[in-house]
Amino acid sequence: MAAGFLNKGMGPKLRWLYPVFGAAIGLFIVYSNIYSMFYPFLQAQFGIDTVATFALGASLLGAGDMLAGPIFSWALFDRFGPKVMYIGSAICLAIGLFCMRALGAGTDWASCQWLWYGGSFILGLAAGLRSGTAPSICAKWVPDNVGFATGIVAMGQGLAAFWMAPAATFLLANMGWTDTFTILISVGIVVVILLGILPQRLPDPSWKPEGWEPPVQDDPADDGSLPLNKAIRTREYWVLWICIFLTGFANFAFVMNVVPIYIEGLGAQGMDPAFVTANVTAVMLSITSVINCLGRPVWGWVRDRMKDTWLTLKVLYAGIIVSLLIVSVFYTQGVVPAIVAGCLVYFFCAGTSPVHMSAGPALFGPRYAGAILSTTLFATGFAWVLGPYVGATMKDLTGQYVGCFYLAIALCVVALILLFWLSRAQKSEKDPLID
Repeated sequence: MAAGFLNKGMGPKLRWLYPVFGAAIGLFIVYSNIYSMFYPFLQAQFGIDTVATFALGASLLGAGDMLAGPIFSWALFDRFGPKVMYIGSAICLAIGLFCMRALGAGTDWASCQWLWYGGSFILGLAAGLRSGTAPSICAKWVPDNVGFATGIVAMGQGLAAFWMAPAATFLLANMGWTDTFTILISVGIVVVILLGILPQRLPDPSWKPEGWEPPVQDDPADDGSLPLNKAIRTREYWVLWICIFLTGFANFAFVMNVVPIYIEGLGAQGMDPAFVTANVTAVMLSITSVINCLGRPVWGWVRDRMKDTWLTLKVLYAGIIVSLLIVSVFYTQGVVPAIVAGCLVYFFCAGTSPVHMSAGPALFGPRYAGAILSTTLFATGFAWVLGPYVGATMKDLTGQYVGCFYLAIALCVVALILLFWLSRAQKSEKDPLID
């Protein structure tokens, strides 16, 4: 009976609904882009001035999303499919809701901090089960356009702040941060059930899109896919892994601290921090979420058209470097320059999701996509754990975020250098591993 339930769901005729539903779930359960909106309210409730204390919750959100989530995806997805993963996601959302409700009633940070840290981790795990599942199911149902399909999936998490930021601003002003979390998480649980648990399943093992043939590499007897134990023996795998970590650190150091960054920058222009939090950052997050959302399918499309993972990454990383340089200068120059500069960062960082997620299947084949994608997501997880906390700590120690910008830029430059090194090494060989 359980096996029958796991095999029920949409078939080949509706296969393009898998990336659409994956995007919709991300739209309602990925809270990362608005997480820093809650820092000022928690600081006021518990009388704490430092940012890093609460940014650690964002780091743990990332640990659940990109570290713990991929472990479960790696272990369970290829065997049980998406239903089990989304059931776990709904359960985690319910536990996270309980933690946040309990935290809202607390007054002593020493005894309540574990509710913030634990609840953040569990909410991240809920999103992480989706992060490992949605791209993997696309690799199986849409292997002929995996870059574009993955870009559609990534649109959901990119666009989440578009509606969450103004909704959270209104709810925070009228209901408090605890009830705000309650409403957002409750909606997420319903969406996971309706779009994840009920309609999704794995395709039959022998199924493939009409007219599509998988790439064949060394052995014509198979489909060219490398299992994880072989993929990790290639330098291409580790260059990809390191590059994902370095650029992910830069991304999360900015995104997960964006509210205090703009409070600092616009505060230099004499703006009241409360006004910046309640108005400017909410508008900015809505605008940048649209930019971020549109950037994901665009970069997925670019990757499919360029048909070269490494070249796409070079172009993408160069854009991230330039955009971070621009925002490091203009985030203190007024609302319009700060928002425009932020949009550039969000647009280029938007490309990391579809390009990185499609890189594994493109380089190593689609058959073991779940395992390979899950392990490369570990790189994003470690970056998410370190980026927000290191960025906030640099702010607390130096009084400004400029040092964090320079560190992020330097790491992206290292990633770009690695890609050029790999290209040079591949050209000197007869049969390099390329997609």
